[in-house]
Amino acid sequence: MARSTSLLCLLLLALVCQQPNVNANPFLTAKKVLDYAVNLYQKVDKLQKFLSTELNEDSKTETDEKSIVELEIYKKMDQLSTDFQDLRDRILDKMSNGLKDKLTEKTDELFKHVKDVQRLYKTFLDFFANAQNYESTELKDFANVATTFSLVELKATIERLHEALVDLDVRRDSIITILSRESSAADTMCIRGESSQQLIHTLYKTVVLTDAKGLLVTLYSYGLKETFENRTYEFRKNKEIADFYERTVNTFSKVRDAMADASREVWRCDTEKHEKDVTYSKLQEVFQGFFVYEPDTTRSNWHAAVFRCSALKDDRLRCKSAPCKAQPEERRCTGHLRDCQSIAHNMQLCHSPPGSDRRYDWMKTGAGTLYGRDGPCANTQGIWDIPPYLIENCLCNCESEQRDADRYFSLLDVTSDVDQNKVVTGVRLRKHNHVFHIQIQQGTLEANGTISGTLEWKEIKEISSSDLLSDKVSKHFYKVIANPHENFDKEFKYDDWTEFYKNDLVYAVTYDQNTVYLDDLDSGPNALLTGLRFQQVNDDLRLEIQSTPFDYTTGKLKTDQSSWTANTNTRPTRHEVFLTDPDDPTRTKESDNFSKNKQFVRFRMTDLRHDLGQYTVPFLDLQDAVTTPALPISGAGLFHRGRLHSGGFLGFKLIHYDFTPHLSNV
Repeated sequence: MARSTSLLCLLLLALVCQQPNVNANPFLTAKKVLDYAVNLYQKVDKLQKFLSTELNEDSKTETDEKSIVELEIYKKMDQLSTDFQDLRDRILDKMSNGLKDKLTEKTDELFKHVKDVQRLYKTFLDFFANAQNYESTELKDFANVATTFSLVELKATIERLHEALVDLDVRRDSIITILSRESSAADTMCIRGESSQQLIHTLYKTVVLTDAKGLLVTLYSYGLKETFENRTYEFRKNKEIADFYERTVNTFSKVRDAMADASREVWRCDTEKHEKDVTYSKLQEVFQGFFVYEPDTTRSNWHAAVFRCSALKDDRLRCKSAPCKAQPEERRCTGHLRDCQSIAHNMQLCHSPPGSDRRYDWMKTGAGTLYGRDGPCANTQGIWDIPPYLIENCLCNCESEQRDADRYFSLLDVTSDVDQNKVVTGVRLRKHNHVFHIQIQQGTLEANGTISGTLEWKEIKEISSSDLLSDKVSKHFYKVIANPHENFDKEFKYDDWTEFYKNDLVYAVTYDQNTVYLDDLDSGPNALLTGLRFQQVNDDLRLEIQSTPFDYTTGKLKTDQSSWTANTNTRPTRHEVFLTDPDDPTRTKESDNFSKNKQFVRFRMTDLRHDLGQYTVPFLDLQDAVTTPALPISGAGLFHRGRLHSGGFLGFKLIHYDFTPHLSNV
């Protein structure tokens, strides 16, 4: 019996390791499942022949040592079971509350049947791996009853398992139709780099592999009955194989239709913990709230007291008042004063501590109105009581003109190594030297749309400081506009400004150049993504992709046919994603609003009431946009995610290749 036990282990290991090879093609087909079923049948049939003699002798042999092969079996089976058990939580964790309520009952039913079969399968494994510890009568009982299940009850459970996934009643939504057609499902598929299409297939794989486990138990039980009863059950075993194939084909047909309708988009959700320059970044020193007092502007008419905040449309700071002079020079506005609003005649202002990327933490008016978030002032020297002047105090948008600010997007092409048959498998934003760059992950394309080899993040093409500050990108101008004898203050008055030029190196975000197009770009059915780049269109920024046709069977790229494409819709034909009273997105709740194709969003400062306008939003998502497992990508896009009163995040999405045209029942 000891010799047979080792053989049992080897055969079981073959069964466990010979699941349908998902690496040959990322998606299971009915043909693969049928091959798997036949393979199971052949293994079990061989097994019975080795077992028959010793089982009839009712012998039992004790073995103290477990072979390495046995341990490997247990590890693989435990891993497979854990994956199935975690899947339910993975599905529901991705869903918004409304969709979660709709899916919970259906997924609970499906996974109840999965657990029922899994429980029986574990009993089978126990008998299988520890046959020497059981009497032949116990094996007979398992064959006849299979613990609490009869073979008829097991088959009914398997059928209900399939029905739970696809629902035979066409009047009701099934799990797969909800995932494929509900737009809110696609909006929440962002936790594990898995699209709606991938999740539907994962559910299908769960069902058919669970069915295969049930088939293995059934064939094993019939084999035991043949041994003990000295008769053949060949007809019934063949019928079980045929029924298995019929169930699988019928379910797969519905799953394939659902996959064809399902979203292939993959993006990242908000992180549980936001980390600056790790999970997100932001434009720095571009737009920021700044307090202005009447004597401090070039439009000032201090002695006549003729002044209104609304008159400041495009002004400069002179810094004549005591509150302004008290600020360190680096905290003063060196650019344009825009969109000024009257705040209060007297107020208490908390300046942010040195080293902060904010100018102010909060402000309270004499009437008690709070701007920003209340709390102790972190800067002990930062609280200023501004006396009630006869004229207005203003809170303005300071548009910085710093040429070395974090305000640029690289316009350089970013392409995979197509000469080595590599395609894009992931994308992310990276900041270097004040410039935000597209960085791609690449992998080697093989036959049937598979990705092989080591995935790598390609190095970014750096833009030097000298290039960034060259006259090609921007230029600073200085002009004297009045001599001392020409004005009341008896001083030189001048104007200085910076002009940012359209170029082929970077796009600079400014007050008049602040719009980003939100597009979904797809290469189509016969091409893959091999490059991305930002491009400036008039005053706006858009994403473009490089597509390269390929041969699906061989996996070879047709590199001489690569081309760049973009959405040519300009701003007047698009809908704006309005940021209503936006706050710092790292301080708000999780995003629940997602932009759609052919929209646009503008960079602006945060809301004055919520945040004193201290940040430029939206923030930029630095998380990796990748698929799990790695799949060839056919498209990419820029999208905005946020919620009411949040500045939100601007990030990448991927559209993986659509495998459904290559899936068939046979």
